[in-house]
Amino acid sequence: MISGSTNKQAVLHKANPLVFGVAMSVDCGRAVEWDGKILTGSLVVNGVATKVTADRATIHAYAAGFSDALSWEIDRFRTEIFEKLVPFLVRQNS
Repeated sequence: MISGSTNKQAVLHKANPLVFGVAMSVDCGRAVEWDGKILTGSLVVNGVATKVTADRATIHAYAAGFSDALSWEIDRFRTEIFEKLVPFLVRQNS
């Protein structure tokens, strides 16, 4: 996890494989971007890459510790926020 990275192309340096049940595995290992309105990243679920997005309301609701995050905070901690959103995003996209 890269906390506080100011690099616009922050990349998760470690694969974060999460296993849900027996048949589903998840990996998030690509760039995470914040454009001021939408957080964008990708997940690989069972070998299929999927682009996922989360708006500010989703971040506030599902990323613990970021329930009132300002835009600059979301940008600075976007990778950490994305990692916290992975379980929600997997449920929404599986």
